[in-house]
Amino acid sequence: MTKVYSMGKSSSTAAFIPFPDEHFWNQKSWVEKFALRWLKFAIFALIVTMIFLVITQQMLNRELARENERLRSHSSGIDNELLSHPYFEKYGNEFEEFKKKFDKSYETKHEEHRRKLIFLNRMQQIDELNQDEANLLGNEYAANQFTDMTDEEIKKLLMPLDYYSNLRKHATFLRPIDNDMTETAVNHPPRFDWREKGVVTAVKTQDYQGVHCGSCWAFATAATVESAYAVAHGQLRNLSEQQLLDCNLENNACNGGDVDKAFR
Repeated sequence: MTKVYSMGKSSSTAAFIPFPDEHFWNQKSWVEKFALRWLKFAIFALIVTMIFLVITQQMLNRELARENERLRSHSSGIDNELLSHPYFEKYGNEFEEFKKKFDKSYETKHEEHRRKLIFLNRMQQIDELNQDEANLLGNEYAANQFTDMTDEEIKKLLMPLDYYSNLRKHATFLRPIDNDMTETAVNHPPRFDWREKGVVTAVKTQDYQGVHCGSCWAFATAATVESAYAVAHGQLRNLSEQQLLDCNLENNACNGGDVDKAFR
């Protein structure tokens, strides 16, 4: 039986609100009963899920607002530091040329401003080195692909912290020079430059098409063999670092390696 209720005595049309009673359920098959119960559970679960999503979204919005405020505050600080940097006027525009030359791109404006500040600090160091009276050899310093990186980032890329400790511990091809051998070399000239002897190849870069590669071990190995061959045979040869990266399975290609293993 289905019960009905009239919503107002003066109304000529009754509003019917059906609801199942015991007789209603008895008339249903077990499949229909299961479907109705599942539907009730699904509606309840949907309501709970919607409430959870609304609350979660509100929390995320508040967290995002706080993070944006923090970034705006930090970016404002970096912008002020950039504008007040003593080398901003001198090298501020060169940063755009630097990005084009070394194919640099940054995910956010905040990151770009941070890298530009590092670049200006590096350029200040470069100017100071070039003007240093102690630079007796006349070395010339300039920007390269690492000029927008911190010291920690460069060390991580080019020279892992455990490099020398592992080299001393596991080296078989390379060994430390004995103290008595160093004492015999007391009559040495005040300066000596192998480049003047024509046995040092040109400077090479570890980056390939803008991709950082921790392959210093391969470049150091190739350069050492190139110079040793030139000293012994009077001929400068350009050896392939890529062959070491591809074929020296004892090392880890762009993830680092040891020159001792590469020599072997």
